Amino acid sequence: MKIQISLFLLTLFLCGCFSASFQFDSENANQIEDEKKLNHIVLCWLKKSGDRENIEKIIAMTKSFQSIPGVLDAQAGRVVLSDRKIVDDSFDLGILVQVQDEAALQQYLD
Repeated sequence: MKIQISLFLLTLFLCGCFSASFQFDSENANQIEDEKKLNHIVLCWLKKSGDRENIEKIIAMTKSFQSIPGVLDAQAGRVVLSDRKIVDDSFDLGILVQVQDEAALQQYLD
């Protein structure tokens, strides 16, 4: 648990926390497909924008969030750039955490 907290804090430190390309994990998707779920989305602006090494670290670290009680799935991905003015693509990556409900979200955030 201490490692997960450290990883989470590292993520927040590296990020300044709108479309991202999430790496799709079909095994977890099939498992939770029929379940009601709540999606928690975090958009991250790195201090060194575009820093590939830190982006890859955060993407890899996000997979460990699945071991946090209440988390059904966790994915991260780079921004998808857009020419449309209405789309905010100024961030470096997005994190998507799926939980069962608001109680599980609060447990994850605590």
